[in-house]
Amino acid sequence: MAQVGYRTIIDNLKTAISGGTGLNTNLSRVVMQVVDGDPFIVPIPNTMYPTIMVDLMGMEEEWSDLGNSRKNITLTLNIYCLIFYQGTSADSDKEAHHLADNVEQIIRADVTLSGTVDWMSPASTDFATGFKDGVHLSCAVIELKIFKLIS
Repeated sequence: MAQVGYRTIIDNLKTAISGGTGLNTNLSRVVMQVVDGDPFIVPIPNTMYPTIMVDLMGMEEEWSDLGNSRKNITLTLNIYCLIFYQGTSADSDKEAHHLADNVEQIIRADVTLSGTVDWMSPASTDFATGFKDGVHLSCAVIELKIFKLIS
């Protein structure tokens, strides 16, 4: 049976986002980096914002047909769109909204990730994260569902 190819999927997603048309639309600064990680664990220097972080949260599998060697894989990734305060809190929140919208548009423009997966779609976007407590950040967290049939 073929492998899921976690690293390939994550690396291709980061490449698609960082090279995506419109990534910096309506932002006051260009995105500095698209990297792996969880911003609750991996520190980011103030000079590296805006930053996008991609974190693999989990995988579910389901056999497509009983007695068949094919299975459906669903990956869940969080894409963190992080903005350091550049003005007021409201300004920073607007930047996070724009960045999340830009990333979602890039994802929707290539739902197969150039053939790497069968389909992917933003499942939800959370703007009410815990980053504001004592830290001068605005953040949008896009939950991305990726579907792939493994034979």
